[in-house]
Formats: sequence, C-alpha cells, structure tokens
Amino acid sequence: MNAEGKLREFVERLISEGEAVLASKWQPTGNWVSGPPSYVEIQLFQQWRSRCRLLLSLLGPHAKPWEPVLEPMIENKLGSAMSTQGALKAILQSLDEGLLVRFEDLILAEAFSDLYDQADYLFQQGFILAAGVLARAVLEERLRRLCAAHQCSPTRDRPTLNDYNTALYKNNTYDKITYKHVDAIAAIGNDAAHNKPDLKTEDVRRLLDGVQNFLTRFST
Repeated sequence: MNAEGKLREFVERLISEGEAVLASKWQPTGNWVSGPPSYVEIQLFQQWRSRCRLLLSLLGPHAKPWEPVLEPMIENKLGSAMSTQGALKAILQSLDEGLLVRFEDLILAEAFSDLYDQADYLFQQGFILAAGVLARAVLEERLRRLCAAHQCSPTRDRPTLNDYNTALYKNNTYDKITYKHVDAIAAIGNDAAHNKPDLKTEDVRRLLDGVQNFLTRFST
C-alpha cells in the first residue's frame, strides 16, 4: 500500500474509532432545569483526539481548515465528539475527491529537500562533482514525477532529463522561460554526470540554485 492509501486507511480508522466514542454517550444524574448535558467516555475521547492531532501533523499545511476543530484540548462533551467526527468525514471526502495534496507528495517534498541539502553540503565541502551529480538526480526525479502527475510521461524506454523537460513544456505544465531554465541547469548536471573537465565551481553553484528554485515552484 502506498502512502496515500495508508493515510486514507488512517482516516477511516479514526472515523471508526469515532463511532465507538459516540456510542459511549452518557448523562450525569441529578436535577437539571433544561435536561442533563451529554458526555462521552473520557478516556476513549482523549485517546481518539490525540490521534486526530497526529493526523493534523501528517497533513501539514493542508490541515488548516480543520485545525480549529481538531487541535484544541476540549471537554468530552457529546457535541465536541460529533464535531470531531464531522471534521474527519470531511477530510476523507476531500481525499476521495482529490482536493488534498497526496500524502506521498508531502513525503517526497521532504525527501527532495533532504537530498538537496546533502548536495549543498557536498558543494560547501569542496566535492563539486558529487554535488552536481546529486543535484542532477534530484532535478530528474522531480521532472519525472511531474510528468506522471500531469500524465505526459515520455514514451521512450529510457527517457532523459531533456525528454521530461520537453514533455512538460509541450503539455503546458510550464512556460518557455521555465523550459529554457531547466534546459540550462540540466546541461550543467549532465556535465557533472559525465565528469566533464571544463566543469566550473560557479556552474555547479548555478545548478544548485536553479534546482532549489525549481523545487520551490513545482513542489507537487
């Protein structure tokens, strides 16, 4: 199961746990002018809410619409449990309709960032060639995934970095300026991969800066 499937499964499990929480409804005894308030079992409720906050951390910035409901520490009132359950069902519906970024993309964005940081560190330590090769790999993988997301993957058996770039441009995923920018930094990456003797330090720096800019603009 991929990361997106695991996220959906987690939300579905939280909804199932919510049904058990709602089923634990109870009311205190005593004389109440307008009827006794309704509560749910506190231990079940708090455990469930803690796991809901874990869901928020997994969704990251895409959790914002549901943070006011799922984030605060609140009483175990029936109304609070119903609001929580409603938020979970809204998240699941948004996932099913493709309105949220895929969880897999969130993971990959972090992975790309980590690899870029490694390339930048290699550069700072004087390993220019290795930095260029790693930065090129990050760029190629990002282009490959963009092609897959926009359903414009090249048809040849072993597509090159330039094939991915051309496919994205022809698909209107980005404009001609971006196409030429990617083409230019890809050429530097290719020089690094082929250990070209005329590869310059400033060229690799331009490659690193270009890859960082591209990752920022096309993060999903």
